[in-house]
Amino acid sequence: MLVTENNYNLNKNKYFLNWFHSQIVSGYDMYLDISDFQKLIDYITFWYESKIPDNNCCVDFLDIENICDVFTFEQLMYRLDKDVYEFIQCNYRGEEKEFVPFYDENGVPVFYFENICVNIISNNPEKKKNFVVKFDSSSGIVNNVSELAMIGIIDDETSNINISNLLYILNTKFKYTYDCNDLKKVIKNHKIDLKLRKILMILVGKKILSNDDCTNDIRSLRYKNFVNDFNTFFYDLRLDEKDNSNDVKQLLKS
Repeated sequence: MLVTENNYNLNKNKYFLNWFHSQIVSGYDMYLDISDFQKLIDYITFWYESKIPDNNCCVDFLDIENICDVFTFEQLMYRLDKDVYEFIQCNYRGEEKEFVPFYDENGVPVFYFENICVNIISNNPEKKKNFVVKFDSSSGIVNNVSELAMIGIIDDETSNINISNLLYILNTKFKYTYDCNDLKKVIKNHKIDLKLRKILMILVGKKILSNDDCTNDIRSLRYKNFVNDFNTFFYDLRLDEKDNSNDVKQLLKS
């Protein structure tokens, strides 16, 4: 394959490597390394190649059970390493976490919400105290709005506010009052995680469509299956459903 932005062999994709290095230099906290990303590309490609084999030669196995119902997206996610699975979810990341139980009608905890906790530091502790922002790791919705309303950060304790909105408020109304660097870091890491995931998934599509050991129809079916799965479970991914016209180059420049 030509050395372009769309090369799915990451160690030969100088455009991707330069971009990734620049993100780290600018302060991005690397969650996985290049070898982990390559394994992710290779494994997802392998999954869809196994799920939809080129069975032109399998005339003696016409009655074999279709395995598509077994090779589900959940099964794929289950087989990823823990760190890779957490990366591909693209939740917000932070050093401090808390787990808040959700109870059923009998008062039994049935699952736990993960909150990220970020300290906002006062530049003048004698006038304003430090405070903590707690927000959902999946949505970024702030969960302690009543506490923030009590100290005058927001006006309405019932407001549905995410951390990007909150950072805007802090930067405009309290620009010189608080140090928000930790919150900015969380948001920056999240944005880069999202972009990085999309780049890797585009490269998976490129690799699926580059397989010369099968027919065009099989390649197309594998790609459409892959895109449908990932767009369904990650609504903000928005991979191209038709012909993989997604271009990594535009993402690297944005």
